[in-house]
Amino acid sequence: MQLASEEITITISGEVFRLRPSLRAALRLVRKYETFAKIADGIMEGRLSVITDVIEEGSGNPDTANALNFCIGRDPLAEFLEIQRPLLRFVMALAGVDRDNRENLPDGVKPITFVEYFENLFSIATGMMGWPVDEAWRATPAEIIAAHKGRIDLLKMIFGSGDSDKSKALSLDQKALLAFKSIGIRKGSSNVS
Repeated sequence: MQLASEEITITISGEVFRLRPSLRAALRLVRKYETFAKIADGIMEGRLSVITDVIEEGSGNPDTANALNFCIGRDPLAEFLEIQRPLLRFVMALAGVDRDNRENLPDGVKPITFVEYFENLFSIATGMMGWPVDEAWRATPAEIIAAHKGRIDLLKMIFGSGDSDKSKALSLDQKALLAFKSIGIRKGSSNVS
């Protein structure tokens, strides 16, 4: 998943909307429309209610409907065509679609709903990672997944991966040293309290 380049900016009659594919936006939209396919269809069909909901959730601006009503210029079709592609990219980012990574699910993996997926990401962010609720809601799915992977990698460095290869095993002192180095503390440093 791609990190840090996920904010999508659209302009309608000079009004700028910055859309961030946050976990909150994804879950709220999928709860309302059930699937991202329905959201994408609504955008493709030019349904103003769907477009408004997507922009409102992505921008965090509850007055989007009012702003959009005032922003629609003399040629609404041209403006719609201009924002259609970025809105679809935004929906793809909400769904966690990574155009560069097209891995297939391994055999035997049971698919889950998007609601289950986003609730699981929220659980990972707040429960496993210990992030505050507001921080978890503002994070993108890609950020939560990358942070979780980093946490797992750190825990594997400290406690081992459970592999049977004992030649790579570190002593407890080495594990502690690695853990402290990962957060910027050195042995004998005055940073340690």
